[in-house]
Amino acid sequence: MAPTSPGGQQCIETRQVPGDNSVYTNQTCPGDNSGNTDQTGPGVNSGYTYQTCPGDNSVNTDQTGPGENSVYTDQTCPGDNSVNTDQTGPGENSVYTAQTCPGDNSVYTDQTGPGVNSGYTYQTCPGDNSVNTDQPGPGENSVYTDQTCPGDNSVYTDQTCPCGQQCIHRPDRSRGTTV
Repeated sequence: MAPTSPGGQQCIETRQVPGDNSVYTNQTCPGDNSGNTDQTGPGVNSGYTYQTCPGDNSVNTDQTGPGENSVYTDQTCPGDNSVNTDQTGPGENSVYTAQTCPGDNSVYTDQTGPGVNSGYTYQTCPGDNSVNTDQPGPGENSVYTDQTCPGDNSVYTDQTCPCGQQCIHRPDRSRGTTV
């Protein structure tokens, strides 16, 4: 027998109130369980489709809420985990694509937030770590390229230092000298 709502209506393939279980159709309340369709409430579990609330679990599609887990697609909230696509929220983990928030971890692409770790590309915030590219913020570490803020560390390239320090090029990778 199909479940009924407090008003006696059957809940088979339609929207559901909190705590309902549906295999195919939309749910908009917390604690819902759906195998195939869109969900917009917190604590939702979906195998295939969009979720827009915190604590969602999705295997294939976009998520826009915090604490989400997605294997393939975009996430725009904090605590997201993505293997292949762009993320724009804090504390994200991305293997291939751009991140623009603090605490990001990226192997290949640009980052513009503080505390960022990048193997190859530009960083523009304090506390950044970059192996190959330019950094214009303080406290940065760069192996190859220009830095223009105090406390910078560069092995090969120009730095404009504060308080009379002169940063010069040297083949022996020496630091700047005080003049």
